[in-house]
Amino acid sequence: MLKQTLTLYLFSGKVVAVFIFVLLHRKLAVATTYCRASLHNSKNVLNWFYIGYIYVLVLMFLHILPIVTTSSMYVSLDPPMNIEWINNLEIYVVYDNNPYREGLRASWGLSLYIIADNETILFDTGGDGDILLYNMEALGLDPKDIDVIVLSHIHGDHTGGLFKLLEVNPSVTVYLPRSFPSSFKEQVRSMGAEVVEVHDPMVISNGVMVTGEISCGGGLYEEALVINTSRGLVILTGCAHPGVDNIVAKVVNILGYDKILLVGGGFHLGGASRERIMEIIDTFKKYHVGYVMPIHCSGDTARQLFKENYEDHCLLGGVGFSIKLGDLVGGIAEEVSTTPIKSNITQFSPTTSPSTGASYDLLENNLIPIIIGTLALTIFSIIIYYWRVYRSG
Repeated sequence: MLKQTLTLYLFSGKVVAVFIFVLLHRKLAVATTYCRASLHNSKNVLNWFYIGYIYVLVLMFLHILPIVTTSSMYVSLDPPMNIEWINNLEIYVVYDNNPYREGLRASWGLSLYIIADNETILFDTGGDGDILLYNMEALGLDPKDIDVIVLSHIHGDHTGGLFKLLEVNPSVTVYLPRSFPSSFKEQVRSMGAEVVEVHDPMVISNGVMVTGEISCGGGLYEEALVINTSRGLVILTGCAHPGVDNIVAKVVNILGYDKILLVGGGFHLGGASRERIMEIIDTFKKYHVGYVMPIHCSGDTARQLFKENYEDHCLLGGVGFSIKLGDLVGGIAEEVSTTPIKSNITQFSPTTSPSTGASYDLLENNLIPIIIGTLALTIFSIIIYYWRVYRSG
Protein backbone atom coordinates (compact mmCIF):
# COMPACT_ATOMS: atom_id res chain seq x y z
CA MET A 1 0.00 0.00 0.00
CA LEU A 2 2.83 2.36 0.84
CA LYS A 3 4.44 1.73 -2.55
CA GLN A 4 1.22 2.57 -4.40
CA THR A 5 0.72 5.75 -2.35
CA LEU A 6 4.26 6.94 -3.03
CA THR A 7 3.93 6.16 -6.73
CA LEU A 8 0.67 8.17 -6.88
CA TYR A 9 2.39 11.06 -5.10
CA LEU A 10 5.23 11.06 -7.59
CA PHE A 11 2.84 10.89 -10.53
CA SER A 12 0.83 13.82 -9.17
CA GLY A 13 4.03 15.80 -8.70
CA LYS A 14 4.95 15.07 -12.29
CA VAL A 15 1.58 16.41 -13.55
CA VAL A 16 2.04 19.62 -11.55
CA ALA A 17 5.57 19.98 -12.89
CA VAL A 18 4.33 19.63 -16.46
CA PHE A 19 1.71 22.33 -15.86
CA ILE A 20 4.35 24.73 -14.45
CA PHE A 21 6.65 23.87 -17.33
CA VAL A 22 3.99 24.77 -19.93
CA LEU A 23 3.12 28.00 -18.12
CA LEU A 24 6.72 29.15 -17.87
CA HIS A 25 7.45 28.09 -21.42
CA ARG A 26 4.73 30.44 -22.63
CA LYS A 27 6.11 33.25 -20.44
CA LEU A 28 9.61 32.76 -21.82
CA ALA A 29 8.28 32.81 -25.37
CA VAL A 30 6.74 36.21 -24.64
CA ALA A 31 9.92 37.31 -22.86
CA THR A 32 12.08 36.75 -25.91
CA THR A 33 9.89 39.19 -27.88
CA TYR A 34 10.36 42.02 -25.37
CA CYS A 35 13.81 41.12 -24.11
CA ARG A 36 15.62 44.06 -25.74
CA ALA A 37 12.98 46.56 -24.60
CA SER A 38 13.29 45.33 -21.04
CA LEU A 39 17.08 45.50 -20.76
CA HIS A 40 17.03 49.14 -19.55
CA ASN A 41 14.90 48.16 -16.56
CA SER A 42 16.92 46.18 -14.02
CA LYS A 43 13.77 44.97 -12.25
CA ASN A 44 12.40 43.48 -15.45
CA VAL A 45 15.70 41.76 -16.13
CA LEU A 46 15.71 40.39 -12.57
CA ASN A 47 12.14 39.16 -12.90
CA TRP A 48 12.87 37.37 -16.18
CA PHE A 49 15.98 35.89 -14.57
CA TYR A 50 13.83 34.34 -11.86
CA ILE A 51 11.46 32.92 -14.46
CA GLY A 52 14.39 31.37 -16.35
CA TYR A 53 15.78 29.99 -13.10
CA ILE A 54 12.49 28.31 -12.25
CA TYR A 55 12.26 27.03 -15.82
CA VAL A 56 15.62 25.26 -15.49
CA LEU A 57 14.66 23.73 -12.14
CA VAL A 58 11.43 22.36 -13.56
CA LEU A 59 13.36 20.85 -16.46
CA MET A 60 15.60 19.11 -13.91
CA PHE A 61 12.54 17.87 -12.05
CA LEU A 62 11.01 16.48 -15.24
CA HIS A 63 14.29 14.75 -16.02
CA ILE A 64 14.60 13.05 -12.64
CA LEU A 65 11.02 11.85 -12.21
CA PRO A 66 10.94 9.49 -15.23
CA ILE A 67 13.84 7.59 -13.64
CA VAL A 68 11.65 6.86 -10.64
CA THR A 69 8.40 6.18 -12.46
CA THR A 70 9.74 3.77 -15.09
CA SER A 71 8.86 0.12 -14.54
CA SER A 72 12.48 -1.00 -14.42
CA MET A 73 13.38 1.18 -11.41
CA TYR A 74 10.56 2.24 -9.16
CA VAL A 75 10.39 3.13 -5.50
CA SER A 76 9.48 0.17 -3.36
CA LEU A 77 9.31 0.26 0.41
CA ASP A 78 7.51 -3.07 0.72
CA PRO A 79 9.34 -5.81 2.65
CA PRO A 80 11.67 -7.49 0.09
CA MET A 81 11.79 -11.20 -0.58
CA ASN A 82 14.91 -12.99 0.57
CA ILE A 83 17.62 -14.77 -1.35
CA GLU A 84 18.49 -17.90 0.58
CA TRP A 85 21.94 -19.41 0.95
CA ILE A 86 23.51 -22.72 0.03
CA ASN A 87 25.63 -24.99 2.20
CA ASN A 88 27.43 -26.97 -0.50
CA LEU A 89 29.40 -25.47 -3.38
CA GLU A 90 31.80 -27.06 -5.84
CA ILE A 91 33.39 -25.16 -8.74
CA TYR A 92 35.26 -26.93 -11.57
CA VAL A 93 37.16 -25.02 -14.26
CA VAL A 94 36.25 -27.07 -17.34
CA TYR A 95 37.46 -24.57 -19.94
CA ASP A 96 40.34 -22.11 -19.65
CA ASN A 97 43.41 -20.97 -21.53
CA ASN A 98 45.60 -21.49 -18.44
CA PRO A 99 46.81 -25.11 -18.19
CA TYR A 100 46.54 -26.72 -14.78
CA ARG A 101 45.81 -30.43 -14.92
CA GLU A 102 47.53 -32.83 -17.27
CA GLY A 103 45.40 -34.62 -19.82
CA LEU A 104 43.02 -31.71 -20.32
CA ARG A 105 42.86 -29.34 -23.27
CA ALA A 106 43.56 -25.69 -22.59
CA SER A 107 42.08 -23.20 -25.03
CA TRP A 108 41.15 -19.52 -24.99
CA GLY A 109 37.83 -19.10 -23.21
CA LEU A 110 36.08 -19.85 -19.95
CA SER A 111 33.56 -22.28 -18.56
CA LEU A 112 32.84 -23.15 -14.92
CA TYR A 113 30.90 -26.25 -13.88
CA ILE A 114 29.18 -25.44 -10.59
CA ILE A 115 27.33 -27.65 -8.14
CA ALA A 116 25.29 -25.51 -5.73
CA ASP A 117 23.50 -27.79 -3.28
CA ASN A 118 21.31 -29.92 -5.54
CA GLU A 119 21.52 -27.79 -8.69
CA THR A 120 24.16 -27.91 -11.41
CA ILE A 121 24.99 -24.69 -13.25
CA LEU A 122 27.33 -24.10 -16.17
CA PHE A 123 28.70 -20.55 -16.26
CA ASP A 124 29.75 -19.81 -19.85
CA THR A 125 30.59 -22.53 -22.35
CA GLY A 126 34.08 -21.76 -23.62
CA GLY A 127 34.93 -21.31 -27.29
CA ASP A 128 34.75 -24.88 -28.59
CA GLY A 129 32.09 -27.45 -27.77
CA ASP A 130 34.28 -30.47 -28.47
CA ILE A 131 36.97 -29.27 -26.06
CA LEU A 132 34.32 -28.44 -23.45
CA LEU A 133 32.76 -31.92 -23.61
CA TYR A 134 36.18 -33.61 -23.66
CA ASN A 135 37.30 -31.83 -20.49
CA MET A 136 34.01 -32.60 -18.73
CA GLU A 137 34.36 -36.27 -19.51
CA ALA A 138 38.00 -36.30 -18.37
CA LEU A 139 36.93 -34.75 -15.06
CA GLY A 140 34.04 -37.17 -14.61
CA LEU A 141 31.40 -34.45 -14.96
CA ASP A 142 28.23 -35.36 -16.82
CA PRO A 143 26.84 -32.61 -19.12
CA LYS A 144 23.41 -34.21 -18.79
CA ASP A 145 23.37 -33.24 -15.12
CA ILE A 146 23.40 -29.53 -15.98
CA ASP A 147 20.15 -27.79 -15.05
CA VAL A 148 21.01 -24.17 -15.84
CA ILE A 149 23.41 -22.41 -18.20
CA VAL A 150 24.37 -18.78 -17.56
CA LEU A 151 26.08 -16.82 -20.31
CA SER A 152 28.00 -13.75 -19.21
CA HIS A 153 28.25 -11.99 -22.58
CA ILE A 154 28.06 -12.59 -26.33
CA HIS A 155 31.75 -13.12 -27.14
CA GLY A 156 32.52 -16.42 -28.82
CA ASP A 157 35.07 -17.59 -26.26
CA HIS A 158 32.18 -17.70 -23.76
CA THR A 159 29.33 -18.90 -25.97
CA GLY A 160 31.07 -21.02 -28.62
CA GLY A 161 30.53 -24.34 -26.85
CA LEU A 162 26.82 -23.83 -26.17
CA PHE A 163 25.23 -25.46 -29.20
CA LYS A 164 27.42 -28.57 -29.05
CA LEU A 165 26.42 -28.91 -25.41
CA LEU A 166 22.72 -28.49 -26.25
CA GLU A 167 22.99 -31.42 -28.64
CA VAL A 168 23.85 -33.55 -25.61
CA ASN A 169 21.52 -31.88 -23.11
CA PRO A 170 18.78 -29.63 -24.51
CA SER A 171 16.71 -29.81 -21.30
CA VAL A 172 18.28 -26.76 -19.71
CA THR A 173 17.31 -23.19 -18.97
CA VAL A 174 19.68 -20.64 -20.50
CA TYR A 175 19.98 -17.28 -18.79
CA LEU A 176 21.53 -14.66 -21.02
CA PRO A 177 21.68 -10.86 -21.26
CA ARG A 178 18.65 -9.36 -22.96
CA SER A 179 20.97 -7.58 -25.41
CA PHE A 180 21.94 -10.87 -27.11
CA PRO A 181 20.97 -10.98 -30.81
CA SER A 182 17.48 -12.32 -31.50
CA SER A 183 18.93 -14.86 -33.93
CA PHE A 184 21.08 -16.33 -31.14
CA LYS A 185 18.11 -16.65 -28.79
CA GLU A 186 15.96 -18.27 -31.46
CA GLN A 187 18.66 -20.80 -32.27
CA VAL A 188 18.88 -21.76 -28.59
CA ARG A 189 15.09 -22.17 -28.43
CA SER A 190 15.06 -24.21 -31.63
CA MET A 191 17.31 -26.77 -29.95
CA GLY A 192 14.77 -27.28 -27.15
CA ALA A 193 16.25 -25.15 -24.39
CA GLU A 194 14.31 -22.50 -22.49
CA VAL A 195 15.68 -18.96 -22.78
CA VAL A 196 15.37 -16.38 -20.02
CA GLU A 197 16.44 -12.88 -20.97
CA VAL A 198 18.08 -10.97 -18.14
CA HIS A 199 18.17 -7.21 -17.76
CA ASP A 200 17.81 -6.49 -14.04
CA PRO A 201 19.27 -8.46 -11.10
CA MET A 202 17.52 -11.83 -10.94
CA VAL A 203 17.48 -14.80 -8.60
CA ILE A 204 17.74 -17.88 -10.81
CA SER A 205 17.71 -20.61 -8.16
CA ASN A 206 18.05 -21.11 -4.43
CA GLY A 207 20.98 -18.95 -3.30
CA VAL A 208 22.06 -18.06 -6.84
CA MET A 209 21.50 -14.81 -8.74
CA VAL A 210 22.80 -12.87 -11.71
CA THR A 211 23.65 -9.18 -11.55
CA GLY A 212 21.68 -8.16 -14.60
CA GLU A 213 23.18 -6.39 -17.57
CA ILE A 214 26.15 -4.14 -16.88
CA SER A 215 27.24 -1.88 -19.72
CA CYS A 216 30.76 -2.40 -21.04
CA GLY A 217 30.47 0.39 -23.63
CA GLY A 218 30.16 0.01 -27.37
CA GLY A 219 26.82 -1.78 -27.09
CA LEU A 220 28.27 -4.72 -25.14
CA TYR A 221 26.64 -5.84 -21.89
CA GLU A 222 27.83 -8.39 -19.38
CA GLU A 223 26.38 -10.12 -16.34
CA ALA A 224 28.10 -11.87 -13.45
CA LEU A 225 27.02 -14.84 -11.35
CA VAL A 226 26.60 -14.47 -7.57
CA ILE A 227 26.24 -17.36 -5.14
CA ASN A 228 25.22 -16.76 -1.54
CA THR A 229 26.87 -19.42 0.58
CA SER A 230 26.82 -20.07 4.31
CA ARG A 231 30.37 -18.65 4.40
CA GLY A 232 29.77 -15.53 2.31
CA LEU A 233 29.23 -14.35 -1.25
CA VAL A 234 30.96 -15.87 -4.26
CA ILE A 235 31.15 -13.63 -7.34
CA LEU A 236 32.07 -15.21 -10.69
CA THR A 237 32.88 -13.13 -13.75
CA GLY A 238 33.18 -14.08 -17.41
CA CYS A 239 35.53 -11.39 -18.70
CA ALA A 240 34.70 -8.45 -16.42
CA HIS A 241 34.70 -5.98 -19.28
CA PRO A 242 32.94 -3.36 -17.09
CA GLY A 243 35.79 -3.68 -14.57
CA VAL A 244 35.93 -6.44 -11.98
CA ASP A 245 36.01 -3.86 -9.19
CA ASN A 246 32.89 -2.22 -10.62
CA ILE A 247 31.12 -5.59 -10.71
CA VAL A 248 32.00 -6.23 -7.06
CA ALA A 249 30.74 -2.75 -6.15
CA LYS A 250 27.48 -3.41 -8.01
CA VAL A 251 26.92 -6.67 -6.12
CA VAL A 252 27.57 -4.89 -2.83
CA ASN A 253 25.07 -2.20 -3.85
CA ILE A 254 22.43 -4.77 -4.79
CA LEU A 255 22.77 -6.89 -1.68
CA GLY A 256 23.89 -4.28 0.83
CA TYR A 257 26.69 -6.57 1.96
CA ASP A 258 30.40 -5.80 1.69
CA LYS A 259 32.09 -9.01 2.78
CA ILE A 260 32.89 -11.28 -0.14
CA LEU A 261 34.23 -14.82 0.23
CA LEU A 262 35.57 -15.29 -3.31
CA VAL A 263 35.85 -13.37 -6.58
CA GLY A 264 36.89 -15.55 -9.50
CA GLY A 265 36.86 -15.77 -13.28
CA GLY A 266 38.19 -13.56 -16.05
CA PHE A 267 39.31 -10.15 -14.77
CA HIS A 268 40.18 -8.66 -18.19
CA LEU A 269 43.50 -7.22 -17.02
CA GLY A 270 45.86 -8.59 -19.68
CA GLY A 271 46.87 -5.12 -20.82
CA ALA A 272 46.26 -3.24 -17.59
CA SER A 273 48.97 -1.23 -15.82
CA ARG A 274 50.31 -2.23 -12.44
CA GLU A 275 48.69 0.90 -10.99
CA ARG A 276 45.26 -0.14 -12.27
CA ILE A 277 45.68 -3.68 -10.94
CA MET A 278 46.74 -2.40 -7.52
CA GLU A 279 43.72 -0.10 -7.51
CA ILE A 280 41.50 -3.15 -8.01
CA ILE A 281 43.31 -5.05 -5.26
CA ASP A 282 42.75 -2.12 -2.90
CA THR A 283 39.04 -2.14 -3.79
CA PHE A 284 38.87 -5.87 -3.11
CA LYS A 285 40.39 -5.35 0.31
CA LYS A 286 37.93 -2.54 0.97
CA TYR A 287 35.10 -5.02 0.40
CA HIS A 288 36.87 -7.71 2.47
CA VAL A 289 37.29 -10.11 -0.44
CA GLY A 290 38.66 -13.26 1.17
CA TYR A 291 39.88 -15.20 -1.89
CA VAL A 292 40.59 -14.42 -5.53
CA MET A 293 40.77 -16.74 -8.52
CA PRO A 294 42.08 -14.76 -11.53
CA ILE A 295 41.90 -16.98 -14.62
CA HIS A 296 41.17 -16.68 -18.36
CA CYS A 297 41.81 -13.06 -19.47
CA SER A 298 43.22 -11.84 -16.15
CA GLY A 299 46.78 -11.67 -17.49
CA ASP A 300 50.11 -12.81 -16.07
CA THR A 301 50.91 -9.49 -14.38
CA ALA A 302 47.57 -9.41 -12.59
CA ARG A 303 47.93 -13.03 -11.50
CA GLN A 304 51.39 -12.23 -10.13
CA LEU A 305 50.25 -9.13 -8.24
CA PHE A 306 47.19 -10.86 -6.81
CA LYS A 307 49.42 -13.70 -5.66
CA GLU A 308 51.85 -11.27 -3.98
CA ASN A 309 49.02 -9.51 -2.16
CA TYR A 310 46.73 -12.44 -1.38
CA GLU A 311 49.38 -15.17 -1.02
CA ASP A 312 47.62 -18.47 -0.20
CA HIS A 313 44.26 -16.80 -0.74
CA CYS A 314 45.03 -16.31 -4.43
CA LEU A 315 43.97 -19.42 -6.34
CA LEU A 316 45.97 -19.54 -9.57
CA GLY A 317 43.72 -22.05 -11.25
CA GLY A 318 43.41 -23.21 -14.81
CA VAL A 319 41.59 -25.91 -16.74
CA GLY A 320 40.96 -28.80 -14.35
CA PHE A 321 41.25 -26.72 -11.19
CA SER A 322 38.48 -27.23 -8.62
CA ILE A 323 37.47 -25.69 -5.34
CA LYS A 324 34.93 -26.63 -2.69
CA LEU A 325 33.29 -24.40 -0.13
CA GLY A 326 34.98 -26.23 2.73
CA ASP A 327 38.40 -25.37 1.26
CA LEU A 328 37.85 -21.63 1.75
CA VAL A 329 38.81 -21.32 5.41
CA GLY A 330 41.35 -19.49 7.53
CA GLY A 331 42.73 -15.97 7.54
CA ILE A 332 40.62 -13.36 5.82
CA ALA A 333 37.91 -15.87 4.99
CA GLU A 334 37.18 -16.51 8.67
CA GLU A 335 36.12 -12.87 9.00
CA VAL A 336 33.81 -13.00 6.02
CA SER A 337 30.64 -14.51 7.36
CA THR A 338 29.57 -16.32 10.48
CA THR A 339 25.85 -15.90 9.79
CA PRO A 340 24.32 -16.54 6.35
CA ILE A 341 22.94 -13.32 4.93
CA LYS A 342 19.56 -12.36 3.59
CA SER A 343 19.27 -10.12 0.57
CA ASN A 344 16.98 -7.24 -0.35
CA ILE A 345 16.54 -8.43 -3.91
CA THR A 346 13.17 -9.61 -5.18
CA GLN A 347 12.84 -13.25 -6.15
CA PHE A 348 12.18 -13.94 -9.82
CA SER A 349 11.03 -16.87 -11.87
CA PRO A 350 11.26 -17.37 -15.64
CA THR A 351 7.58 -16.37 -15.89
CA THR A 352 8.13 -13.11 -14.01
CA SER A 353 9.25 -10.06 -15.93
CA PRO A 354 12.46 -8.73 -14.37
CA SER A 355 11.51 -5.26 -15.60
CA THR A 356 8.47 -5.11 -13.32
CA GLY A 357 9.65 -7.29 -10.48
CA ALA A 358 12.81 -5.54 -9.37
CA SER A 359 12.88 -3.83 -6.01
CA TYR A 360 15.29 -0.97 -5.43
CA ASP A 361 15.79 1.28 -2.45
CA LEU A 362 16.23 4.64 -4.14
CA LEU A 363 17.05 6.30 -0.84
CA GLU A 364 20.49 4.72 -1.13
CA ASN A 365 20.95 6.39 -4.52
CA ASN A 366 19.86 9.81 -3.17
CA LEU A 367 17.12 10.21 -5.77
CA ILE A 368 14.41 10.96 -3.23
CA PRO A 369 16.41 13.80 -1.59
CA ILE A 370 17.15 15.22 -5.05
CA ILE A 371 13.46 15.18 -5.99
CA ILE A 372 12.35 16.74 -2.70
CA GLY A 373 15.11 19.33 -2.87
CA THR A 374 14.24 20.26 -6.44
CA LEU A 375 10.56 20.58 -5.55
CA ALA A 376 11.31 22.76 -2.52
CA LEU A 377 13.67 24.97 -4.50
CA THR A 378 11.11 25.37 -7.28
CA ILE A 379 8.32 26.34 -4.88
CA PHE A 380 10.63 28.74 -3.01
CA SER A 381 11.69 30.40 -6.27
CA ILE A 382 8.06 30.88 -7.35
CA ILE A 383 7.25 32.52 -4.00
CA ILE A 384 10.26 34.84 -4.26
CA TYR A 385 9.36 35.79 -7.81
CA TYR A 386 5.76 36.77 -7.04
CA TRP A 387 6.81 38.53 -3.83
CA ARG A 388 9.16 40.72 -5.86
CA VAL A 389 6.41 41.38 -8.39
CA TYR A 390 4.02 42.36 -5.58
CA ARG A 391 6.65 44.64 -3.97
CA SER A 392 7.41 46.38 -7.24
CA GLY A 393 3.72 47.10 -7.76
